[in-house]
Amino acid sequence: MRIAFVLILSVFALIGCSNSSASNLYSFDASDLREETSDAVYQPELPSKLPFEAESSTFTPGPLSQEDTVFTFDFAGKDEVYLELFTVKGGDITYNDVETETVEIGDIEGEYSKDPSGKLQRLVWTKGDITYELKLFQGKETTIIKEDLVATAKSFE
Repeated sequence: MRIAFVLILSVFALIGCSNSSASNLYSFDASDLREETSDAVYQPELPSKLPFEAESSTFTPGPLSQEDTVFTFDFAGKDEVYLELFTVKGGDITYNDVETETVEIGDIEGEYSKDPSGKLQRLVWTKGDITYELKLFQGKETTIIKEDLVATAKSFE
């Protein structure tokens, strides 16, 4: 009986640990942002979950010469946490001299990087002809990890 109890407890502990990053996400309703981009040349996928509770979100098309190919979406939360989604249709997003780590976003590979403090993280991936970049800027009171950023990318629809 005691062994069965220990086994059941171990299973619950493993389940709790394996789902820990997903539980750090907050639902996000992107309908207002979708409405703002409904007349645009392309409609990128947007997150349905964020690694923090968004207090505001905005959409900005690219500069005049790029307004049909570059979009920026900004998400702000409390405690100086901010997420920028940058999308490029038919283009690429690259940085020179940045060490990256390949991560799996469902069946797509992405490139993850962070600054030495971990307060600036970025994740870049391409789906179809759209390249996505998530840049996370976090304040001293937040501890969002790589797995949270990858889970956010997996929530795109």
